[in-house]
Amino acid sequence: MDWYLKVLKNYVGFRGRARRKEYWMFILVNIIFTFVLGCWIKC
Repeated sequence: MDWYLKVLKNYVGFRGRARRKEYWMFILVNIIFTFVLGCWIKC
């Protein structure tokens, strides 16, 4: 979860790059959140 929050805190910082793990954890959390939210709304 730390990777997700780090991305949100530094979304306007254009210095450096995100590590591969940070990027994929952000994508994974977004996919899971979208799936859970979609199932919750549909039910």
